[in-house]
Amino acid sequence: MAEGYARLYPQAIEGQLGARRGRGLALITNNFSTGGAQSSARRLLVSLRARGVPVRAFTLEEQRAHPTAGRTALQAAGIEVHALPPPHLCDAAQAVAELLEALAADPPAAVVCWNALAEHKLLLADGLLEVPLFDVSPGDMYFASLERSFARRRAGLPYLGPRDYGARLAGVIVKYEAEARRAAEMLGARVHVVPNGVDVAPAVARQWRSGPLVLGTSARLHPHKRIEDLIDALRRAAPALPAHVLRVAGAPDAGCDAHASQLRERAAGLHVEWLGEVQDPRAFLHDLDAFVLVAEPAGCPNASLEAMAEGLPVLATDVGGMSEQVEHGVTGWLTAPRDVPALAAAIRDAATDRARLVRFGEAGRMRAQRCFGLEAMVESYTRILLGPAGSLR
Repeated sequence: MAEGYARLYPQAIEGQLGARRGRGLALITNNFSTGGAQSSARRLLVSLRARGVPVRAFTLEEQRAHPTAGRTALQAAGIEVHALPPPHLCDAAQAVAELLEALAADPPAAVVCWNALAEHKLLLADGLLEVPLFDVSPGDMYFASLERSFARRRAGLPYLGPRDYGARLAGVIVKYEAEARRAAEMLGARVHVVPNGVDVAPAVARQWRSGPLVLGTSARLHPHKRIEDLIDALRRAAPALPAHVLRVAGAPDAGCDAHASQLRERAAGLHVEWLGEVQDPRAFLHDLDAFVLVAEPAGCPNASLEAMAEGLPVLATDVGGMSEQVEHGVTGWLTAPRDVPALAAAIRDAATDRARLVRFGEAGRMRAQRCFGLEAMVESYTRILLGPAGSLR
């Protein structure tokens, strides 16, 4: 209980003195390293600031002296990013106490936990007074992390389960329609669906071109990304393919160097280029004929949306919200997850008609423009998190 009083006491005193009306948005996330969830958060913060909304961010896992590229880019754009002490340096309660002190000193109109560590956001919810708190789900991992946190519940927290936490929230935001029911059942909170959004060019001058068929994927090298399935499918399909190459953009995730080495060994004898982390994703996509995504779990992946926005057809496994992005036989191909023969068949089918790749790519670009535009995403978050226009500034 003493720990709980320590979280609540500063804000209770602030309330007695007459709390100031909050302004803008405070976003809490693990880090701003390369990744889909982090990309959407960065786009949201930059877009809101461009509209005159005060925004700031707090990270839970970054080291203060070693900023990620994403954090550096946000700070260069004039957005404050506070790196709280990471878990390996202090207990979660200490980091959250520092966060609560910062929020009390400059109250926001709303706080959003964006792919944040479960223990930290539970402590934050317990200590945050009079400020609407929202939680953004990145997909299946969101639910799994909450369940693990309650299985080893921290002593002193008043929340006995996900619904107790949900009752504290002003809302939950999920990235695809199929996830909404699960979130409502688990948390009992109001659920909003806001797909990720990307900038879409008004027209992409893609044409059939000669030369090898160029397939590409963009993913951190981690077991969740299932790159081994793509390699195995390519090996199955290769004898029936024209000249081709697979380009893999992405560096090994932390602690995954051995996995990355195993992937390279698995691809021996195939035409695979390992590009590491690319600095210009649009240039990478521009040189492809088709984009492949086989990661799981998946919510509303930015990688596939960015490919669609560049006029590329997408071959993907049907997990998470992929069926809400890719229209099978219209903008690309969907196969069952971990079905290597089906993925190989889709690759062979894609390779038979490059003119169809161009048609599918243009249909995908138009779908991205219609359903996954950045402005629509920002408008939705503004309405949900910050209320009527003008209440943020």
